[in-house]
Amino acid sequence: MKYKVGFTSVELLTVIVIVAIFSLGAIFGVNYLLTETKKEAFSKDVSNIVQSTSVAYAALNLEESACFNYEYLKKNKFYIGSENYIGSILVTKTDTELKYSIWMTNEEFGFSKYTLGTDLKVDKKYIEDNKAASKTCNSFSGKIYE
Repeated sequence: MKYKVGFTSVELLTVIVIVAIFSLGAIFGVNYLLTETKKEAFSKDVSNIVQSTSVAYAALNLEESACFNYEYLKKNKFYIGSENYIGSILVTKTDTELKYSIWMTNEEFGFSKYTLGTDLKVDKKYIEDNKAASKTCNSFSGKIYE
């Protein structure tokens, strides 16, 4: 009796399908990790921008609420970064503290209504509304730094 050496086409096709399924899982896993890493980096950048706004507020010896445009912070070297962000930060002075409200986007993720000390929330669906973030200071009646 003569034996054939090798695999049948059904066996080869089965192996190919299994490898394809594992590959798709790996691709989606890597994509998820990349997205989460970008969100985390954006969160840290926004937190640094808010800290820079605090420095700008103190350096200008302000006593009232003020609105800072992201471009102002970069132009005046309060924040040094190469990111292309759009947005503004409203500093509201109360009797006891300063509160920061932020509208910021990097065209991929966006933030809104962040108060210093709370967790930053990345909200991808906010991007469409956040196109107007740089104009937020225009509706503010106090001192505006653009």
